[in-house]
This record gives sequence, C-alpha cells and structure tokens, in this order.
Amino acid sequence: VCDTGMNCLDVFDLERREFSRLAPKGPASLAKPMNVDADRNGDLYVSDPLRKRVVRLTAQGEYLTAYTRDGTFRPVDAAVAEKRVYVADTTGRKVHVFDKESAKILFSIPPTVATNIPSSAADPAHARGSEIEPATTNAIEAESLPAPSANEDSKTNAALSVSNNVPKDDAALYMPTNVETDREGNVYVTDAASFRIQIYDRNGAHIRSIGKQGVAFGEFARPKGIAVDRAGRLYVADAAAQVVQVFDAKTGDLLMFFGEPGASDEPLSLPAAVHIDYDHVEHFRKYADKDFEVEYLILVSNQFEFPRINVYGFGRKAK
Repeated sequence: VCDTGMNCLDVFDLERREFSRLAPKGPASLAKPMNVDADRNGDLYVSDPLRKRVVRLTAQGEYLTAYTRDGTFRPVDAAVAEKRVYVADTTGRKVHVFDKESAKILFSIPPTVATNIPSSAADPAHARGSEIEPATTNAIEAESLPAPSANEDSKTNAALSVSNNVPKDDAALYMPTNVETDREGNVYVTDAASFRIQIYDRNGAHIRSIGKQGVAFGEFARPKGIAVDRAGRLYVADAAAQVVQVFDAKTGDLLMFFGEPGASDEPLSLPAAVHIDYDHVEHFRKYADKDFEVEYLILVSNQFEFPRINVYGFGRKAK
C-alpha cells in the first residue's frame, strides 16, 4: 500500500500476519509514492509523480530500473501486463506504453493529445491518485445492497461542482489518473476530467467509454481506482459518491454497487484504489456468513476519517 505521507510502502504480510514499512534509499528512494502494482515475480512498480518516474523495485526494495521520459511528465499510476508497463500521465494526457525490460516507450494512448480540454482538467483535486495514510484491514461481505443516493454532505457537493463541459472526442484522454489491464490485454483508463472510463485494446485502438458526469446509476462524480476481475467485471471507485460501481466491461452495463454510506458499519470514505485478490481468500473466509461462499476479495483503500483498507468478499450463496 502506498503511504504518501510517510514516503514509503506499507506492507501487510497476510501469511505471517506481520506489518512492515518499505522505505527504499538511494536511487530507489520515493518522494511521493501514489500507486503501486506488482508483476508475477513480485517486482514492484511504484508511481512517483514528484520524481517524474515509475520505479521498479524488488520485493525487498532494491532498485531495478525506472520508467520516465523527457519533458512534462506526471506519472500517477502504472499497470504491468506481460512485457509492457502502462503509465498514466496526467499532464501529458496520455497513457505511455513502456517495454518492461528496456524501459523504452513503445507508443502512447491515444497517439495525439486532445485540444478540447474541459475546464475541470485544471482542477488539481482530480489529479490526486491513491495516496493514503497507514491503513488497517477489516472484512465485510458484499451481498445485495441498497441503491446509492447523492450525498448531501457539503464536502461532497463541493467536489461535484465541476465543469459540465463533456469532451466530444470519444477516444481522447483529458486527465488520466488510473490504469488497469484485463486478461485479454485491453487497457482501462480513468479519465477524471471527462468523468468516464476509457477502454482501448492492447494496441491503443479505442473500444468504448463507460460513464458520464453525475450521481445517478452508472455515472461518476469523481472516478478514481479501477480493477477488472477474471470474469470481465469492471470495478470503479468514486471518491465523491463514496461507492464502488461494478460494470460489465464488454457492454458497459451497470451490474451492482457497494460501499455507499449507510450500507454497513464500515462504509467507504473517500475511496481511492481498488484491487482484486484471488490468492488470500482463506484469510478472510471466517468473516463471511457460513452460507456465503467467497470466490475472491475486493480491496478498497480509503483516504478520509480513518484511512484504511476495506476488504469485501465477492461470491454467492453456498450450495
């Protein structure tokens, strides 16, 4: 977990039930870690916009390489897929695709920069990534949940007071803040300035857009972290609405939502990053109802009140 306040990574070892902090020194040092991803070998890819790079580290924090470029560059998130590293650049308004081993840029998505920029893109609040304070872990079950409603809190209303100037370019990116890939190699990008999720194929061709500005079903007020599960369901955290919405990535249809205020004793509070975990279900199964079969976990970071990680179980009624 990126701990922006402490300029380090918080490490929760579920197998050993241990907590530690990873604060690399020298060429691996972090100035503002915002998001982190890992490859199959356990190497870490930390987005650091203050150092204008994504740094690749071993699990022990040893420096391996860095992904960067000349000129204006603000990398706020990265996703590793096979031999590529996809980096969201908010100021460049693109996702740069790097070769994993050589650290050279292969191409960018989209290939050209949009010129019709919404005024909301000038709001620095939308460019903040998944920066969170030291977090604790808890677990609750995500079953059938009530419909979300607009939050009347003044802070939420202020966050929603942004431009309604929706871009006309369907394939453009105006403020990419989060990036993810699926098993087919498709690339998903949160575009905070246009209030939508952009989906491209592995070569950068635009496939579709999901969402628009608003607080109704399937709309976004402040979209942030995204994740895609093995079945092709897309999870989108909305920091202003304080909810995670789940879509069919192939059709764009809204399937469900969870975490909204009032849904549980531990609702989401300024949610940022979302992560799907199939490997650690056994550690949390005991928290679920005995008649509920947990298939995988959904981890959501929270940035407000008591910064923490909410752990949800996705599954079905046991047979």
